[in-house]
Amino acid sequence: GPEPTIAADAEYEFPLPTGATITLGTDWSYQSRIYYSSVNQVDPFQQQGGYTLGHARLSYRTSKEDLEIAAYVRNLTDKTYDLITVVPANAAYRTTPGYPQTYGVWLRKTF
Repeated sequence: GPEPTIAADAEYEFPLPTGATITLGTDWSYQSRIYYSSVNQVDPFQQQGGYTLGHARLSYRTSKEDLEIAAYVRNLTDKTYDLITVVPANAAYRTTPGYPQTYGVWLRKTF
């Protein structure tokens, strides 16, 4: 099985003179080597080497805290990694890749 992961998360909030806030945040995690098979730990296709993932976010919240808009980037370094690889009966490897670099914006309104 995998060794424990290491994770760190940091966030800093900047208050604005209007009472609104801007928040910057990032989180990073390291996953050591993972073996997908408990019996075959020599097949390079049935393991994932250690990797690091980082994410970042920037948000703006109004002074009434009733509206928040945020932008984010997941997988900042666009790391290619696999979540799992399975060897079915026909010996064809079936791999589920990890999430690629993605960007997004979200809006939350409280009534």
